[in-house]
Amino acid sequence: TDPKATSSFYDTVDAVRIHLEMVFHRFIADDKLVIEVNGNKCRPWDPFVEGLGSTKTPSESLSFRLPGGSRQTVEIQPFVLPHRSKMSVDEHQRAAGPRGWNQQQGFYLYRAKRLIVAGDWFNSRMKPEEHQKLARIRVEINQEQDGAWALDVKKARARPPAELRSDFDRIAKATRAQAEAVYRSRGMREGGLGKRRSKRTEPIW
Repeated sequence: TDPKATSSFYDTVDAVRIHLEMVFHRFIADDKLVIEVNGNKCRPWDPFVEGLGSTKTPSESLSFRLPGGSRQTVEIQPFVLPHRSKMSVDEHQRAAGPRGWNQQQGFYLYRAKRLIVAGDWFNSRMKPEEHQKLARIRVEINQEQDGAWALDVKKARARPPAELRSDFDRIAKATRAQAEAVYRSRGMREGGLGKRRSKRTEPIW
């Protein structure tokens, strides 16, 4: 009966739904898993918005050795999301993600299709930047790599194996640079005789 408590409760329900849509989006989209919250079906949230024309850069397979001696492979696929001018207002708002554009940039770590880490540069010196917010990188690992990635019991945090950290920094820097180029790109408008021309715009501040 308390309006503030009611509002707080439903805000929490929304937060849970959004979290489920993010963490299990591949199960919902690929495996047709149905998750309902208060009778409402969860919609999968794709961090890479591939359907909106995101740019894939060359993927990489990184190999490292487990403490026991066997070698494992990590699959990495960088994406640069489209400039906001290429998306509608609703598409841009949804693509931002639960934590907003700046906080959702970085690596997305998947373990057996479940999203473990949703945006982290895995480097304390590499901070989220406005101009690089279009950079998102998909990382695929398997269950055998849990120890090497220092996964906690809740499967909510992780860090790359020491052997791969320089590669992760290299890939992050390259993807951030490409994302910044797209972020700073000027819009293209139709010119005379059907030709496309660039319109240079300078910020007033």
